Amino acid sequence: QVKARASAKSVPVPVFYWLGDLLHPCKIGMSEDVQIDFDFCEPDESDYHGVGELLKRGTLDFVNGLNYAELVDSLVNQGNIGTLIKADKEGDDEAVCAALTVLNFRQFKHLSWPKEIIKEFSKRSKAHAPSDVHQKFEALIGTWENRNDIGLLLNERFINLPLDLIPPLHKGLPEDIEWSCSTPDCPEDERIFYNFKFYVGVARQLEELPTEENSEGASASNSVPSSTDGLGQRKRKRKRGEAVSSSHGKWTPVFVNAEDEAYVRRALLSFSFSMPRQSRREDGSTETKQGKEHRVVYVITRSEFEKTTAELESILKTKS
Repeated sequence: QVKARASAKSVPVPVFYWLGDLLHPCKIGMSEDVQIDFDFCEPDESDYHGVGELLKRGTLDFVNGLNYAELVDSLVNQGNIGTLIKADKEGDDEAVCAALTVLNFRQFKHLSWPKEIIKEFSKRSKAHAPSDVHQKFEALIGTWENRNDIGLLLNERFINLPLDLIPPLHKGLPEDIEWSCSTPDCPEDERIFYNFKFYVGVARQLEELPTEENSEGASASNSVPSSTDGLGQRKRKRKRGEAVSSSHGKWTPVFVNAEDEAYVRRALLSFSFSMPRQSRREDGSTETKQGKEHRVVYVITRSEFEKTTAELESILKTKS
C-alpha cells in the first residue's frame, strides 16, 4: 500500500543506479539522466526479496551468523511501522531503493536475529569502546530481554537516492509509531512493544583521501567521534587502529548516508570500529579496496531522534 503522506514523484538520477553498486554508484561515461517514479510504501510480504537484497548489502554485514531470512521477514511483516521507497513500482524494473523501520528486540526474542545482533554489538563494544562507554552500553543493551523500549533502527538505502526523499521518509517513522500506539486497529498485545525510548542503529563510513578541492571540508565535522559518552560528548582517547581524522593527505572517514551523521551527533553514546573496505562487482562478487570502512554503533533516545528527523531537511541542504 502506498503511504498517503507522500505521492510518487519523478526525479532525474543516473542510469547506473540500477546496477545496484552501493559503494560506487556513479561511473564516468556510464550515466545519463532518466525520469524515475518513487513511491513511499508500507512494508509487505511481497517485498521480501527486494528488502533482503538491501539488508544483505547493508551495515550489519559484520554480524556473523545473522539469519537474514528472519530479519527480513520481521521487517516486511511489520506494515504498521516503517516505510520502503520503491522505484518504478509495479513496473518491469521495480526496485526497493530504501527501507527504514525500527524493530523491538524483545518482541522478536523467539527468533535468532536479536540474540546474534546483540551478541556482536557487545563483542565490538568490549573490543573498541572506552570502558565507560562500554559499561553504559552494556547496562542498556544487556537488559533487552526484560524491557520493551529498545528498538533496532534499520536505515538502508541506495547512496545516490535523491536527498529530497530522505526527510519525508524519516519524518514518517515517528508518525507510524504514534499511530500504532493510539489506534484501536493495532492489537493491544502488540502496542506494548511500540513504546520505544531508545533506538540502536549502525552507520557506515568510508575512508576517503581528501583532494585539494575538499581537503578543508574533510575534517572532524565529517568524521565520527571514536566514541561518545552518556551526554553525547566526544571521548578523546582512541584505541589503537581506529581512524584519525585529518585533512592533510590522510584517509578521512566520512559518512555514507548524511542522515546517519546527524543521528550519531545526537546520540546518547556511540563507538566505532574498522573493517576492510569492499566493493561489489557487477557479477555480485566483492573486491577489497584501498582504505577502510567503519561501522558506528550508536544509541539515540526517541526524543532526540524525533528532533533530528524534524530538522533533517535543513541539515541535508547543507550537504547538497
